[in-house]
Amino acid sequence: MCTSPTIVNGRLDFRRSMICEAHFQDIIFENDVDFSDVKFGIPLEGKTVRKLATVFRFVTFESDAYFIRTEFHSDTAFERIKFKGDANFTDIAFKDFKRGDTKRFSLSYLTFKHLLLSMDDLPDIQHWVREDKDRIQSFVDMEDNKANKTGEENLQPLTKVLYSLKEVFRSQNNLNDANKAHYYRKLMEFEDASKKKTFCPWALKEAEWMFWGLSCGYGTKVWWIVGWSGFFLLVFAGLYSIGGGLTRKLNPKTEQDFSFRQRLLDFPKEYLGQGSKNESGKKFINALRFSSVVLFKIGYRDTTISGKILGVDYKCIVWIEWLLGYYLLGALVVTLSNTLPIVHRLISGIF
Repeated sequence: MCTSPTIVNGRLDFRRSMICEAHFQDIIFENDVDFSDVKFGIPLEGKTVRKLATVFRFVTFESDAYFIRTEFHSDTAFERIKFKGDANFTDIAFKDFKRGDTKRFSLSYLTFKHLLLSMDDLPDIQHWVREDKDRIQSFVDMEDNKANKTGEENLQPLTKVLYSLKEVFRSQNNLNDANKAHYYRKLMEFEDASKKKTFCPWALKEAEWMFWGLSCGYGTKVWWIVGWSGFFLLVFAGLYSIGGGLTRKLNPKTEQDFSFRQRLLDFPKEYLGQGSKNESGKKFINALRFSSVVLFKIGYRDTTISGKILGVDYKCIVWIEWLLGYYLLGALVVTLSNTLPIVHRLISGIF
């Protein structure tokens, strides 16, 4: 334990240690520090102790810091930390940080040169400290409070912490963890807006969640957007097959109509025509094929539709699906760019 401004020379090796409570503050480690396989927050055997805490605050690691397979069994805080070398948190573990548990975790104003960390290894977001009043305190902090010592810095807002992590992961081409940090950040923003009494911030975040979060997890959940695309395809195909008069052109007027190509500039009016409800085009498979061209803007434009369903002209339904298709395609491109490295490199290279 160190509590005064200190410059530490030499390589420090804490490997395989068991530490009941730790408070590292105002320290500059000039050489490598190794906390690999250390277990923090282990109560002393045979003694009943108060709630434990592990605190790193105002610490600078001039060289590499290793926390490989390190276990944290107590409240844990990393505040105002500078990692000027590698910060290796490979396979760290937070024990008993489960849903319903009261253990807390805090990150605040951290800078990294190179970070080795997986978001999955960190505690669930519900354990992260969000307000200054809930700040993690060690035995040193409690003694300082008794002595009326001041000068404690405010915590960094959690949304900004997650944004910083996202930027670090993206700079290292770690798309998976960058996406998780971005998604959690958006969830925190949504929760913060929901807690405010003013209507405008809440309404904007609610709309953002409905049109961007719910469909693809803010561009981070590829299977969400694929699922929604499949869902709307089936919905519109069902609507077309119920009462629509689908007519397939056996002798297209132009080669363009019959060719398999992108249909981004084909307007809904080109999918409307005259037909009969009793034609073979009524079958669901034809409706599915017709709907996929309107929604995904690619394929053969050799089928038209006419008629009404529940008093609503199919012209309106085609327009709705046509507009929805652009939204789904845009969300799909963004999500693929964020989740697939090859697509990410392609999009980044173009723009």
